[in-house]
Amino acid sequence: MPRALRVRIDSAWQVLSGTEVVIGRSPYSTICVSYPKISRIHASFYRVGDRIFLRDLGSTNGTFIDGVRIGPDPVQVAPGASISLGGVQVFLEEVEIASTARRRTNRPDGTGPIDDTDSTQIEMVPSEAKR
Repeated sequence: MPRALRVRIDSAWQVLSGTEVVIGRSPYSTICVSYPKISRIHASFYRVGDRIFLRDLGSTNGTFIDGVRIGPDPVQVAPGASISLGGVQVFLEEVEIASTARRRTNRPDGTGPIDDTDSTQIEMVPSEAKR
């Protein structure tokens, strides 16, 4: 199965693709959380090839990788690293993407079947769940 990386805080998560993932309390953040110690625009993850970078976006309570506070300069981070935003644990996880099954449904007017694949319905399965 294809593999991807995702950023997770509690049940909120976002797959890392070619775009930047911003975490904060602002509704304009990619992952919007309501922790008071997380700034409105706190930190961002982004991917360059196979490498993942994290940077602080001027937060009040800091962004930490393995207990070391980072600043606005991007720092490479790997899955399994201890990541904390304002004291809130963030997880960078490798996941498998389960492909969507193709299904056939009948047209509402009864004129025959249509093929329908909903590409927005993907199941994210943590890699460790397979072991």
